[in-house]
Amino acid sequence: MKKIALVIAATEDHLIGLDGKIPWHITKDLQRFKHVTMGGVVIMGNNTWKSLNCKPLPGRINIVITHEDNLLPIPEVPQTDVAYRFMFNSDTPTPEALLNLPQFNDYKLFIIGGASLYSKFFKYCNEIHYTHIHDILGTEIDPEHKGVYYELPEIHEDEWTQAIVSDYTDHSYELFIKAKTPDTLEEAWNRFYDILISNKDNYDERFVKAVKTTYMKGALDALQIYSLMIMDGKCDCPSTITEKLVGPITVTLGVDKFIGLLTKLIMEPTAENENE
Repeated sequence: MKKIALVIAATEDHLIGLDGKIPWHITKDLQRFKHVTMGGVVIMGNNTWKSLNCKPLPGRINIVITHEDNLLPIPEVPQTDVAYRFMFNSDTPTPEALLNLPQFNDYKLFIIGGASLYSKFFKYCNEIHYTHIHDILGTEIDPEHKGVYYELPEIHEDEWTQAIVSDYTDHSYELFIKAKTPDTLEEAWNRFYDILISNKDNYDERFVKAVKTTYMKGALDALQIYSLMIMDGKCDCPSTITEKLVGPITVTLGVDKFIGLLTKLIMEPTAENENE
């Protein structure tokens, strides 16, 4: 199953943009956005592209949904640090035409705005990164209602799992993952979980707890959840493990690679054990 994530930040009254830019600057959220999307494919509308001063986000493949022809079409082997155009037309009328391109089979896709793209792609997403902006309201900074607003469809508990919630003074962050795991992955998850539990004494107990919770809910994103917990200061772990986790989790892993990486990390001694 291809991983498709929607990444959004909004005020309580659903403002997401004003005057061609994001009307707030929250360093923690920008760091999280970079961390989450790095190594993946970011998909954006033309206005979002212009809000980035028409410069591609580094370390990511950038796709701009536009009818303008000043960008290159998507090649057979797309590169990071480059922006490509994609057009909805009679030949490619729906989001599936983009999402199913074979060039992106090994990548995680991120829908990063604006409102029209959120509306078009929401039903295809299996992950939502939602930042709630505090102390800013569209009614206060946008009295003429000229900004861009988007309200997510209702997130039902029987369909989505709230994997992370973090609260700060100026914002809060939630990660939602589609609750159901395909039956074909059950055996792989069981094998991975058995390996983890049998070697839990060699691993950070918070990671074991995070994975166990994730496993019980049927989600496939224990690595990402754990790394985000590290970023938000909710979890400590040996530095050697952190370095190995934070990079790979930003790239979509197949089940075998997912299990193989974790097995290797679990079986390897930590830096603390090596020094004993």
